[in-house]
Amino acid sequence: MIITSQEFNQRTKLPEFRFAAFCWLGYLSYAFFYCLLYQHWVLGNSYALIESLIWVAKEWGSWLIITPLVVGWMMSNGHLKSSILINLYLVAALTAAGTIGRTGLEIFWENATLLTSAVKFVTPNLAASVITLLVWHLISKPVKQEHESTLDYTRRSTKKSILVFKGSTKFIVDVVTIDYLKSAGNYVEVHAGGEEYIVRSSIVSLLSRLPTGVFIQVHRSYAINIHSLERVTPNNSGNATLTLTNGVDVPLSRGKRKQFDAHFVN
Repeated sequence: MIITSQEFNQRTKLPEFRFAAFCWLGYLSYAFFYCLLYQHWVLGNSYALIESLIWVAKEWGSWLIITPLVVGWMMSNGHLKSSILINLYLVAALTAAGTIGRTGLEIFWENATLLTSAVKFVTPNLAASVITLLVWHLISKPVKQEHESTLDYTRRSTKKSILVFKGSTKFIVDVVTIDYLKSAGNYVEVHAGGEEYIVRSSIVSLLSRLPTGVFIQVHRSYAINIHSLERVTPNNSGNATLTLTNGVDVPLSRGKRKQFDAHFVN
């Protein structure tokens, strides 16, 4: 799970909004200047700044809302990303949303008919939908590869398991099954596969024996396996709550936040 996600500081730093801003604001700027120059050089009119802005906003402004929503959904459901059927559904949904938004503006401003306007705007919105998904797949591929390479490192690590205790019984636990660690005095609680074990060690010492880049300390008393991370919920105090795939909430302290952010793609 990647938090490109990086990223919970301010809402506008979330990757889906950054994606919309860079891609669509860039395209809207191009469309604006094209419209401006077309009116002046081709139609022989004076430079019409307001008219050009209105045209660009009517044609593509709705995509500044649509894109963050769909990219955010794709980030939350990354396991569905490779499904051809899901991608076809997304193209259809994006095309419908873009067409409905543009058709509504056409009817409102120019009293056009519903059917004529809808047919007119289906094709450009279909193209925009396909391009949006293609660009997202292209820019997210390196993130996926980095994630997989980290997993491969974990599997190749010579330290694949650790010796832990439950009562007086010793167990061997595979490190990839560990969800999080919690400091408990002279011991560390090891939470793995729904079970709780203990190791006589400090949390810092134990982390030094685990795969680098996979386990990170997020609080003076907690460390997590980044592959067990599901979501990050910021708090008003500047701290955050990390929710793991097993439903457990782990605190992220302000002091560990910079170190935490550094493990993800900016």
